[in-house]
Amino acid sequence: MNTIDRYAKIREALEMEVPAMRELPRDLVTILRTEASNQRTPPIDYVIAEDGGRMVHTPEPDIAMAELLEEAAAALAEKEAENERLRKALEASASALDEAMEDVEHWGAYAGEYFQDKHDLDGDLSRISEQATAARRALEGGE
Repeated sequence: MNTIDRYAKIREALEMEVPAMRELPRDLVTILRTEASNQRTPPIDYVIAEDGGRMVHTPEPDIAMAELLEEAAAALAEKEAENERLRKALEASASALDEAMEDVEHWGAYAGEYFQDKHDLDGDLSRISEQATAARRALEGGE
């Protein structure tokens, strides 16, 4: 196998690996934890020696930076968990508002027109609907 064929095989292998690497989802918490690990045990570097050859350079671990990165990752993971909890609560609230609107609408139909007007049944229904819509907009990243 000549040199050109070897380079072609290497290029082919690299082109196959790069898209696969791009598909890996990496969130900020994972990145912070990986960097913290790298700060605790930094990767070995090869540098040019005085004689022109290569020599191994082992960087000093930066424990303080690793601890800061781990604290940031933990705080971010905690906030993400809290956001997920709040998102689920908001979804439940929107569903509960929809159910309440249906209940008010059904039970309100039993009241006469005078009582519906007197207690502003249509206004109550529209306010419930507006709140359910606002909750859904907040879930979608709107207001």
